[in-house]
Amino acid sequence: MDFNGYFSAVGAALLGLAPPEYSVWYSSLMMHNPGSTTVSLEMNVTTLTSGTGYNNLVSGVAGGVIVVGTGVTVSSVGKVSPGALMPGIRSAVKWYVSARMKLVYGTHAVIGICVDDGANHNVVMGFHGYYSTTHFGISDDSGSSGNGFLDLGVVADGNYHYFEMWSDASGTLFARVNGPSGTTVSRPFATGGISAVVLPSILALNEDNGADRQVYVDDFLFITPKAA
Repeated sequence: MDFNGYFSAVGAALLGLAPPEYSVWYSSLMMHNPGSTTVSLEMNVTTLTSGTGYNNLVSGVAGGVIVVGTGVTVSSVGKVSPGALMPGIRSAVKWYVSARMKLVYGTHAVIGICVDDGANHNVVMGFHGYYSTTHFGISDDSGSSGNGFLDLGVVADGNYHYFEMWSDASGTLFARVNGPSGTTVSRPFATGGISAVVLPSILALNEDNGADRQVYVDDFLFITPKAA
């Protein structure tokens, strides 16, 4: 499959397993539902905002971009998901998630791609100000061993980047920024992992900092095993 030059050989390799083992969801066009103020990733989405969290279509941008933000109220959340579930993050499952996005970040912000089970177990790829105020990274709170952080080795900035993370079913989380030209990094998943199904989403959280933290999203892709 042609990813329009946006996605790496990792996604292509996994996608080669798609029939009949894997399901694929991809969007390059972020748009509003007709007659609605909610954002759609080419389908109805689950919008999970709190406080002054929001999501909006960015007008005047070719190809379709949405911005997911927190607003300026402390502990606000902006979050959108295509409403499709992924399997639990565990050692026996292969999966792949990727997005082209740019981040408006700062101290204590948690923003980027999120997969979570709805019970405070999650993996977030993008920016996590508690762990690093200078680099992109992944926060892994997916298991009983508590938080872990994987530095992606890329200095954080406000430009668009391609973010990828995946599991090869070995119990290891892999990730990289900017495709094959970037450096692949890895770490073991938190002990236990997420055993329940998870919801992939785009997350913006400002925690105890009353500033508007934002994620601009242009492309979003995930690949998961089909239901047994």
